[in-house]
Amino acid sequence: MAEIFTGLSTILTIVGWFFFGFGIAQRIRLRKKRITPTKRQLWKWWFMMVGAWVLGGICLLIGNHIATSQTQTADSAVAQQNMADLKALMSEPSGTDTDQCVDHWVDAYRKDAGEDAVVTQDQLDEWTGWCKEGKQAPGS
Repeated sequence: MAEIFTGLSTILTIVGWFFFGFGIAQRIRLRKKRITPTKRQLWKWWFMMVGAWVLGGICLLIGNHIATSQTQTADSAVAQQNMADLKALMSEPSGTDTDQCVDHWVDAYRKDAGEDAVVTQDQLDEWTGWCKEGKQAPGS
């Protein structure tokens, strides 16, 4: 949609320059013939020339506003998604990373206590907390 208004602005600007050049050429022709244009003719030329430029400027402003709004909306959606992803990453590490870390703690515990040592839920909870804090099992 912004491209339509920007294109329309370009066309109207060209039309304004056309009226400007046409008006100057017309004034030169009339002056050579020693004819003075009427005020109505002058105002008509001026109104058409300046009117085209003003409308072109308005279309350009509208096009820029639409483009800026679309960009801000897209940037806002991307920023919200990025923030949600960041919060999800910071709130809890992925389950596989934590599970692997806990497995390393279990392996380290069983190296010290023996292969048949029983691991309690309290130990698993403690090791899970340590893994979430970033502590690693010895030897891993």
